[in-house]
Amino acid sequence: MRQSLIIGFLIIIISIIGFVYLKTWQKRTKVENFLKEENKEYKPQRDGIKKELIKNITKPKIITKSDEIQNQKNITYLKPQRTFKTKYKIISKPYIVKTHRNNKKHIFIQDEKFNIYFIDETGKLVWKRPFKEKIITEIFEIDYLKNGKRQYLFSTSKFLYLIDYNGNRVGNFPYELNTLQIPEFLNVIDYSKNKNYRIALTSKEGNIFLFDKYLKILQGWNPKSFGSPLVEKLIHMRVSKKDYLCIAKRSGEIYLIKRNGKIYDNFPLKLNKSIKGFMPIKNKNKEDSTLAILTEDNILYQHDLNGKQKLEMKPLISNEEANLIMIKDEFNLDNYLLFKKVKNNVIILNKKNEIIINKKINSNNNINIKLYDDFLFIQNKTSKNLSIFLKTKLTHTIRSDSFFSFIYNKKKTLTLLNTSEDTLEFYVI
Repeated sequence: MRQSLIIGFLIIIISIIGFVYLKTWQKRTKVENFLKEENKEYKPQRDGIKKELIKNITKPKIITKSDEIQNQKNITYLKPQRTFKTKYKIISKPYIVKTHRNNKKHIFIQDEKFNIYFIDETGKLVWKRPFKEKIITEIFEIDYLKNGKRQYLFSTSKFLYLIDYNGNRVGNFPYELNTLQIPEFLNVIDYSKNKNYRIALTSKEGNIFLFDKYLKILQGWNPKSFGSPLVEKLIHMRVSKKDYLCIAKRSGEIYLIKRNGKIYDNFPLKLNKSIKGFMPIKNKNKEDSTLAILTEDNILYQHDLNGKQKLEMKPLISNEEANLIMIKDEFNLDNYLLFKKVKNNVIILNKKNEIIINKKINSNNNINIKLYDDFLFIQNKTSKNLSIFLKTKLTHTIRSDSFFSFIYNKKKTLTLLNTSEDTLEFYVI
């Protein structure tokens, strides 16, 4: 009898211990599952605007999706390290600007309802503002007030805007544009690096308006009309203490113009063929400084600032059906590459006419290429791939068929910013 009581008592004790352990295990499992799911962080916006969703992934991950892309079984895709969500689909590229806060980079993007987002390089929202129009030009950073702080200049089809770090309007901006001033290109020129800026608006018709920083139109530029579309924005070079304003017409003429709007001797150059690429390259003197010109028949010319021809080069690829395109280096402004697609091959040549990449790629000519220092980006919108090369070596591939930009820091690390519907993706390369 006594033995039975002892056995019964032990069974009760064991049951209680088991029950307590089970409840503790269940509770711990729930907490662990909750922590696993808790990867979303909400950050408040300024001015009482609704919170935006920011997803932060602490470690970069590489994933392979061999079964998701037809005929591309061996592609390994880099996964974004963090993302930023907008309310609507993104319609702009990520515009990269410097700030006066430790020279750190920030990002502007715009969604399809024209809201503008200002985001720091970690993916944190600084502010969001409603807007009425689409940004149609680059965004330029200037120190308008000469106080060491940066403001941001850009244009829509109706107004020229200047805003500060907090999104507030500056000076006499916005400036209302008339129908002749709707810009295809915008540029900011600082002749003497003294912050007495000149603002150059170039219309689709080939009219150039040049304003001072207070929006007064300068003599000789109201407008300076070239009668037909231009290849590029108005580009400034200072060589041997002289200022040259460089202009290329798509119809085949090259101009070098003085600050007062008068044309330099020996110009315009008349090539009698259409121009599709133009790049001034600065050197110590005007004989060594050149104007690189790519014409419709895929011939590369170089002229010095006296108008003298220094080079006429037929690139190595002679296939007449292939269209040669000039790719400018967005980091080193004196460098460029030449790109050509021949059948299913993408061919990249340097400016010495040497083939540096010859890559087979399946695409319906839907290719986008960017060059940034030693990094080359080849985006195939047909297969939704963005291939990243360091010099000539393929290093990474991401999923991409939309806008992308990049942040490059002093340590030569690169953050790629890719847009996908309503998401801005951050990749550290």
